Amino acid sequence: MSEDRSTDRQFISKLTAILQENLELDSFGVASLAREIGLSKSQLLRKLQAIKGKSTSQFIREYRLQKSMELLQQGVGTASEVAYRVGFSSPTYFSSCFHDYFGYPPGEVKYHKNGNEILQARHSTAQSSKTSKRRMLLLSSLAAVLLLATSFVVYLRTQNVKVSHSTNGLSISATDEKSIAVLPFTNLSGDESIEYISDRMTDEIISQLTKIKAFGRVIPATTMMSYKKTDKSVMEIASELGVTHLLEGNVQKAGDTLKIVLRLIDGKSNTYNWSDNFKSAWQIDDLFKMQREVAENLARNMNVSLTSEDRASLKQLPTISSEAYMLYRQAEYQRVRWDYQGFQNAISLYEEAISLDPSYIDALMGLAYVWMVQGLWWGTLDENRAWTKSRELLQKILSMDPSNKEAELSLYMGYFYYDWNFEIVEPYFQYHRTLPVFGDWSGLGDYAQKTGRWEEALRITEAFIDWEPMVGKHYIEKANILQNLGRTEEASALLQQTDLLYSDNFYYLRGSAVVHYELKEYEESRDQLDIIFNRFIDRPPEVLWLNTILMIQEGRQRESQEQLHEIRQQYEKGAGGSPAYFIALYYFTLKDYDSGFEWLEKSYERHEVEMTRLMESQVLVSVAQDPRYKELWHKVGFSKVIKS
Repeated sequence: MSEDRSTDRQFISKLTAILQENLELDSFGVASLAREIGLSKSQLLRKLQAIKGKSTSQFIREYRLQKSMELLQQGVGTASEVAYRVGFSSPTYFSSCFHDYFGYPPGEVKYHKNGNEILQARHSTAQSSKTSKRRMLLLSSLAAVLLLATSFVVYLRTQNVKVSHSTNGLSISATDEKSIAVLPFTNLSGDESIEYISDRMTDEIISQLTKIKAFGRVIPATTMMSYKKTDKSVMEIASELGVTHLLEGNVQKAGDTLKIVLRLIDGKSNTYNWSDNFKSAWQIDDLFKMQREVAENLARNMNVSLTSEDRASLKQLPTISSEAYMLYRQAEYQRVRWDYQGFQNAISLYEEAISLDPSYIDALMGLAYVWMVQGLWWGTLDENRAWTKSRELLQKILSMDPSNKEAELSLYMGYFYYDWNFEIVEPYFQYHRTLPVFGDWSGLGDYAQKTGRWEEALRITEAFIDWEPMVGKHYIEKANILQNLGRTEEASALLQQTDLLYSDNFYYLRGSAVVHYELKEYEESRDQLDIIFNRFIDRPPEVLWLNTILMIQEGRQRESQEQLHEIRQQYEKGAGGSPAYFIALYYFTLKDYDSGFEWLEKSYERHEVEMTRLMESQVLVSVAQDPRYKELWHKVGFSKVIKS
């Protein structure tokens, strides 16, 4: 026994020596460590699990974090400098991992005499940290948004990767006439705790500009946040985005007064076309008046003619309640966390905003969106309750504003996901599939995927990537499409580029884990699942199913059965997230086809949402010719729009 322990210690020592030698290389990961130690990735994984009870990626990450603690305690550099020295390509991601591991951010190391004591108590500390975060909803959720954008920029710089803005049939490489991008405003208040004000004002100015139809292109806020701390020139940014003008500015808040200084720059000549400053009281009427004035001034100085419809749209206030507006902004930042706690926070904030202004369409739309997604694979809500709540809200919005395209699209996606109403959704899809993309819902692309029209799905998804190149879910959807088209090398390469960028995004991690699995990249799939289990409390049936399958491959039979039992319990409780569907996938994966079809039939009888994935799942490819599969395919309704 002592010899075994000695051998294990020697093995771990060799691993740490290799990691120390390559500490600053952010590209040195699981495959590199396995190669250096002379084992396959799966052999190294099994050995580390036996000795340390950890995956390879977790072992590497924790070693880097422990070394970062030593450097910070020695005071050898700032948190950002230390992040790069221990192999993190993104300081923001490093800060997040450090906080999760030690229980406090790297900037607070000097206040803690012994980091290991904190490490030992990190579970209780993390719990109290969650409570604290709930008290600071706006700032914590904003940090999640900025983490995504900032990590993307850092990655692009370090990897010299350039996001393409061209798609099949859709391109923005040419500069649109009368087009504009609003650079993130700089906070000059000297108080980092109100950084969200400058970001919010950037977002609101962009929203105002999108109301002016004569602008050829207004770059979305999700894209512009990636330029928050860029060192690129104005001409480079204008060229990348395909715009004629850039707007830059700074924000100052003193007491109840807000001041914005703006400068309009010609993207080709790098000269100022116009500059001005605007002041506003910190009240809803004054704020929107100021935003309207900014939009009108920009249009005038870019020789953009405002129609009567444009002017009416600019004058329209989203709400008359300052408090409702603030609550809505907080809810939006919670929603984009894309996890259970963020959704719960967002629901209460949306509902509070609506109670203050029942006609606040933006808040109604946000609430409908959250209800909708929680009833899907997330499994956090009963499907019938989720769809009923969402449908009522969407119908209310359309009764108030029949031209609301986002509400209309969401309603039709609900008809597909929850009602399986192919007959009403297909004509809508055929009419809208060639129109410009809009809003947060790339649902038409998902509908194309689920009905087996992969080339069409790729075209739509790439259009959304052009529209919102910072949104992680678009990339995971593209990877899924590529692997279903048989373009597996492209799918794998795309995941290699984006996995590091969206490691804080639950939606992306879940999708990436599944696509890696279907690409037979099991180690990478395990890495993504480990991040989910270490950082999130969400346990939808899809995540549990995949974890169960990987456990079997890793020889963890007893644990896999416990995980399968957990999915069965969710089914017995009538939980959402389609547990019967994923139990069916479990049996199909093990080639127990009779049990698989038994559970797939249960999924059909319960009308589970994931039955819409019958044509999408790679696991079901092997049974697609089975008469039992064809019967279910027909009963769900696919035969109404697709020839068998």
